[in-house]
Amino acid sequence: MSGSVGWVAVQGMGRHAMLDQLNLVEIGEASDCLMGDYACTELADGWVVVVARNASRLPPRQAAERLSANHTTVGGKLKDSTVQSRAFGYENGVEVWRVEHDSRIDIDDLTIVGTPPDAINKVRSRVKALVSKNEAQTDWFYHVPLELSLAVCGFRPDGSATYTWTLLQTRGQKIRPRYALRGAMQHILVPFLLDQGWTLSKRPSTPGDISEFEFQRVVGTYSQYLMFDYLSAPDPMIFCRILVWDDNGGDTHPVLHGEAITDTPLLGRLKRFLALGKSPKPEDAVRTAIDQAKVQFARAQAFLDTGELGRGVSIALMRGVKSWPE
Repeated sequence: MSGSVGWVAVQGMGRHAMLDQLNLVEIGEASDCLMGDYACTELADGWVVVVARNASRLPPRQAAERLSANHTTVGGKLKDSTVQSRAFGYENGVEVWRVEHDSRIDIDDLTIVGTPPDAINKVRSRVKALVSKNEAQTDWFYHVPLELSLAVCGFRPDGSATYTWTLLQTRGQKIRPRYALRGAMQHILVPFLLDQGWTLSKRPSTPGDISEFEFQRVVGTYSQYLMFDYLSAPDPMIFCRILVWDDNGGDTHPVLHGEAITDTPLLGRLKRFLALGKSPKPEDAVRTAIDQAKVQFARAQAFLDTGELGRGVSIALMRGVKSWPE
């Protein structure tokens, strides 16, 4: 994650009413909230969140002011490059609380304005315990606003893998065809991987960390995982990520991570972007994306089986790991 990400969540308004107020329309689906300029999803307890990959395109505090006339509204912003994070709450168009961290001031910086929700006490205590337990200079306070957002509305931008995201664009832009990519992955890609001896992932994780299309197999002491990210707009695309953990003797640790890709027909995409070429039929475009995912799978599995870096595979070994297979 890079750049400045903004989000705003409203309780009890409903997705369509919220999008109308923000002048946004739905255009597709994705496995992650940062795969398009804007994305939204429905959370628990009547919350709906809209995320902007670039916060300047949807300033979260301005959006919260507009949306909070009759509804509880929470928002936030983070900037990884300068390690800044912020969460805030609005009622009746007025900010009623704000919690923010800025590492440029101090690694333990935490500014609290107003009266934040009671969850701040548990979040702050948990972070202070982590600080006292670790000697290394780790910026734990960066997580306080993000964890508070998670506690209040159920969302933080780096823990959203279990949601299905709806991609958005501003009203008035050209509407492209809708592609039923996620359904095709459920009905074609999942059975294909199960037939190849993989199972749906049971990886130990924090909530929000396991994606819908994550698969696992165990070889010896190693747990191998393949994660298929996707987006259906403007064109359907699937991306395969690779992860390996060693579970030997209870000393579980990561071994490597990487990706397997296929060659992207950039010329055809460029022509369609410039309106110089015809878009393929939706069913053909989805079939092509599924076929490419199968190629990615074959490349990833070949690497896991042999350790040879074939075409389209890139890998990073974790610290202390010298080779694969070890």
